[in-house]
Amino acid sequence: MRAALIALIAAALVGIPGGHDAEATPVRARRARAAKAKGKPRPKQTSPHTMKAQRKGSLLSKKLGIRAKQVSATSAKKHVDTAPTQLRRNMDRVELKASSKAPSTRQRQRSNKGARMTVRERLRKNRAARPIRKPKVPIGRRVLRLLRRGPVAAKMEAVSAQLLETDADAFAARVDLIQNARTEINVSSFILSADRVGMMVLASLRSAAQRGVKVRVLVDALGSGKIPPGTLQQLSHDGVEIGVYNQASMKNLASLLGISRRMHDKLLIVDGSSLILGARNIDEGYFGGKKQGYAKFVNTDAYLEGGPAARANDYFGEVWSSKEVTPFRAKTADRDARLHARASLEHWGRVLARHGKKRKHGLWRQRNRAPGLGKFVHDPSTSLIAEGGVHDDILGMLNSASHSIDIQTPYMVPTRRVLRALQRATARGVKVTIHTNSLKTIDSKLAQLAYEGQLGRLARTGARIFEYSDAIGLHSKGVTVDGRLSYIGSYNFDPRSAVLNKEVGAILDSRSFAKQMLDHSHRLRARSVEVARDGRITSMKSQTCGIGCRSLAVLLAPVLRFTGLYGQL
Repeated sequence: MRAALIALIAAALVGIPGGHDAEATPVRARRARAAKAKGKPRPKQTSPHTMKAQRKGSLLSKKLGIRAKQVSATSAKKHVDTAPTQLRRNMDRVELKASSKAPSTRQRQRSNKGARMTVRERLRKNRAARPIRKPKVPIGRRVLRLLRRGPVAAKMEAVSAQLLETDADAFAARVDLIQNARTEINVSSFILSADRVGMMVLASLRSAAQRGVKVRVLVDALGSGKIPPGTLQQLSHDGVEIGVYNQASMKNLASLLGISRRMHDKLLIVDGSSLILGARNIDEGYFGGKKQGYAKFVNTDAYLEGGPAARANDYFGEVWSSKEVTPFRAKTADRDARLHARASLEHWGRVLARHGKKRKHGLWRQRNRAPGLGKFVHDPSTSLIAEGGVHDDILGMLNSASHSIDIQTPYMVPTRRVLRALQRATARGVKVTIHTNSLKTIDSKLAQLAYEGQLGRLARTGARIFEYSDAIGLHSKGVTVDGRLSYIGSYNFDPRSAVLNKEVGAILDSRSFAKQMLDHSHRLRARSVEVARDGRITSMKSQTCGIGCRSLAVLLAPVLRFTGLYGQL
């Protein structure tokens, strides 16, 4: 009896058949089979690596203040955006172990305490830990930006503006202001010719200088090189100061070729309070006369009174005192040439007086004046690179448009920045309208080649392009944005105006003046033909560029755009 009891106790302790565990094992097996039959999944066995990772995850959650008893390494990582770097490394090691059932030897070495990270991992962690910084701009690009930086953006000032659309009003306004000047007259023109209009303007300036008014005339050496030397000497003798911008010489071969920077300004400033600017040069062709076979050019000017006139006067003084301007010094001239020049100036002075009696010059003042705000804009007066002044101001206007952009320009050879600005504008729903010359009306065939070379790209921006097809050439230069903001000045939409030439203008915030500009655009559109989206003319009334001309234009467009040899007006 005692022996049987001892055997039973030993069997229960050791687990041999007949003990308690031997009876429990079949019960567990039956329960597992029953659960599987009912569709319940069998509980999975957790591997030692996963259990270790879960324990480390729970410890990590306690350090981070997470209330859950057990969290995975991935969920714990969401709460450590601002955790220390060492804590992030421990968390990455936990995640690495939890993601692999059988870690390799290299992974175990990385997970060891104090193990070094690879160079790639160290760089990645350092980038994630340090704050985001702006990329550094190369020093060359920074220097170029400084060179191209224009003047400080001027503030808008109160101004009274009037659009001088007709040739008669534009000429009468200039003569009237010169004859009524009291202290100072400053004239800046790219082209100053010795034709009828030019001689009458010079005669009025000579009369003003003789009555004690300070008169300064600034001309470009390339655009105004056809004035007789005797006339310049007589004007200088009578008290008119004459300055020549970028005078050509054998040392300045670029100026001789005409591809250097030119002064494209067109200004008349009287007494520092009245200003006329726009597209007209002092030449008969821009005031209704004949020039190079054309009856006239379609032009627009603006008469301004207020703060912009004072800013334009300051700018003229900066350019006048710059090293690019050479004062004209009268040399010993032929006596007969001096006498002929004096007689010519006196004759045109009498003609001007008779013209004034027939037509009252003061009538132009009775036109509608547009009150508003405005500022005078210009390119840097002393920089070698013109980009950054008027070009950037016009780009700012294009980028600020919300529903409409209207452009008037004789040459439409836009830069890449202008093309991108127009494309972005049409993409946001802005209606863009461009008025430019056709092959029939343009004065430079090379300019038409440059235009034709990228007409397809320009048309694909979504802008509506109208080519002027009348018997005269288009020379208006202006931009109107949203029926409120307007630019008028000397800027052409071509690389010469963007980079090489010195340009001026005025930006006006006036709905009434913008309406005058848009009315002028509607009159231009009535005599124009529209270009299709694929770059073809929708009407056969205009002389279009043929297939051979278009192919040549595409080949020569980059050279013409870069050099700007196609002319400048």
